[in-house]
Amino acid sequence: MEQTIIDFKASSPTDYEKHGSLLRGDMGAALLAMRLAPTSSLADLVYRRAEANNGLPIRELMWGMPGSMVAAVHMAEMTQEARWRGLFEVQAARLLAELEDAPQGPLWTQDLYGAKDRFLGPVHGFAGNVIPLLLGWDWLTPAQQAHVAEFVPKTLEANAWQYEVGTTWGRGASARSGFSYASTVTVRREW
Repeated sequence: MEQTIIDFKASSPTDYEKHGSLLRGDMGAALLAMRLAPTSSLADLVYRRAEANNGLPIRELMWGMPGSMVAAVHMAEMTQEARWRGLFEVQAARLLAELEDAPQGPLWTQDLYGAKDRFLGPVHGFAGNVIPLLLGWDWLTPAQQAHVAEFVPKTLEANAWQYEVGTTWGRGASARSGFSYASTVTVRREW
């Protein structure tokens, strides 16, 4: 755990050291340690890191608030503490408030390493931001649940490429929906 913290501080981009991150730093490691040998100090560490994301850019599942929401769901299962639901509810409201209408359907604009992009994938994009909303579904208000149930299929439909063997979401999806790659924001599918 100590080496994880040292490595994180030495190699994090500016402003990222403040994020509770599943990818880097001590939040993800502490979440794993809680599964193996739970302690109240580990729970407090995960909470501090997750709560720090409330005032920072949303980023994405591995670097920011959506990852904190996943951590909150898992920590609530392990600790049975109400604070995790409260944290999740605050973060879910903010995540949903920052969803933007785009030609490709509702998407979040990711602020990663100084660039603003729209992604569809499970780590840096739409799918990654939807994961915590689905994991914490019972903690969403009925209005939030209805909103998620409306925008998820809309975005998936807008970006889907149908083939005889099935459906995929690829790089060409943005061109299909009339989005210009020349703009400063692009839609990409991560593999």
